[in-house]
Amino acid sequence: KSLDNTIPTLPLHKVEEGISLPKVLERRFKRMQFFAVAASILLALSGVFNWKYHTQLKKANTQIALLNQEQETLVNNFNGMQAKYDVANIELTLLQDPNNTIIKMEGNENHPESLAYVYWNTSSQEVYVKISNLPAAPTTKQYQLWGLKDGKPIDAGVFDVVELGVLKVKNIEEADAFAVTLEPMGGSEQPTLEDLYVIGEVKMI
Repeated sequence: KSLDNTIPTLPLHKVEEGISLPKVLERRFKRMQFFAVAASILLALSGVFNWKYHTQLKKANTQIALLNQEQETLVNNFNGMQAKYDVANIELTLLQDPNNTIIKMEGNENHPESLAYVYWNTSSQEVYVKISNLPAAPTTKQYQLWGLKDGKPIDAGVFDVVELGVLKVKNIEEADAFAVTLEPMGGSEQPTLEDLYVIGEVKMI
């Protein structure tokens, strides 16, 4: 046998009749180009969609935050109005009670601008104090209300200055006058006269 007969022959790709190999390769290359362009377009469209989605999501989150802020403002305004209404309602009740005596406590020469009122119910002995003008107390001190009977002080309790409010303090059975001093936190057994802010006599009608 000759060597030519022993060498195997490699199979050739079948080429369509009448079409050359370069033409086939060109078609395949164009097809690959088409898919590459289509993939690029899809990727671009996906990027645009994601950008729009995130933009809209960010805008929605901003609007939600603004709505929450507006809601919080409305709630705070409502609470403020409710607090004013409650204070006015308490004051009206106190003013309408014929057993209540109103004592105006005015500032002394050291604190001429200070002003406060006491609502004293001579029947129930309940005492309320309303602050009209007192400076904020230092963090280590509190104001203390005193009833004065025959010159002797009677502790009526400590309180803090609040923007709104009629504060209930300790009951007082008898008093000729009321006064407010600034005392250490928790109050004192005897008033510090050097820190007397307001005082007023009881004028029974």
